[in-house]
Amino acid sequence: MHPIDSKKTPLTFDAIEPGTGGYAYIAVDDSEGPFTLEYDVTLTSMEENSAFRLAFSTTEMDRTKGTIALTEFTNAKYGKVMWLRTVTPSNKLYTINSAANCLDEDCTLPKYSGPTVRYTENRTYHVVMQYDDERETLSMRVIDKAAGTEIWGYYIATKEALHGMNRIVIGTVGDYSDLGPVAEGYIDNVRLTAQKTVTVTPTATTTTLVKPTVVKTTAKPTVKPTAAEQTPPPESPVSSSAAIAAAGLAGMAVLYTRSRQNR
Repeated sequence: MHPIDSKKTPLTFDAIEPGTGGYAYIAVDDSEGPFTLEYDVTLTSMEENSAFRLAFSTTEMDRTKGTIALTEFTNAKYGKVMWLRTVTPSNKLYTINSAANCLDEDCTLPKYSGPTVRYTENRTYHVVMQYDDERETLSMRVIDKAAGTEIWGYYIATKEALHGMNRIVIGTVGDYSDLGPVAEGYIDNVRLTAQKTVTVTPTATTTTLVKPTVVKTTAKPTVKPTAAEQTPPPESPVSSSAAIAAAGLAGMAVLYTRSRQNR
């Protein structure tokens, strides 16, 4: 089996034979949330009891052990049908296929309730496997590329988070069927879209507090001028001679008045 090489388009896978434990993979970052794995596949030869599988898996890449989310095209008990399969981290197996009569031992709840849908060799299909971590559901859609129509789609309720997957793988690990049957074909446009959590570490910043300089201004109070005290001029003392003279004048005036009256 050729290794998966995203630079080669399309990629041929040949002689995928059960019971051999063969595989090919591409390592990717661990998935811890929702993801979408999609690819184009053209199955050119699907012998009876053969199978083509492409999965998102842990390093074990075992279809019987968790954690793995797996798409399958088989040609066995139910004919040429499509499967969605997952094993959860707690090793609970859930499977569904596109056959209307899938038995309980092969398909788990919720069982597909539509008509049986089969794939055709030498026709290209676009396969989309999507995991919703909020609803804990894994779904699969198969689209006929030439017609542009979806031929089949369904889902599985995983009831727990799928995580820890870090390989896109094709292979037969965990398939213990008899040797001999071979699946051949092409895969192209393999694409994984996953949510990546980025932790941003804030850069420490130093804040320097600058104490403002307060300039204290002392205002010189305005003093309202007050009226200057008027110091009365000193009284000149009256001399005794002036007082006598004044008395004399008064006396003379009286005498003069009287002398006038006597005339």
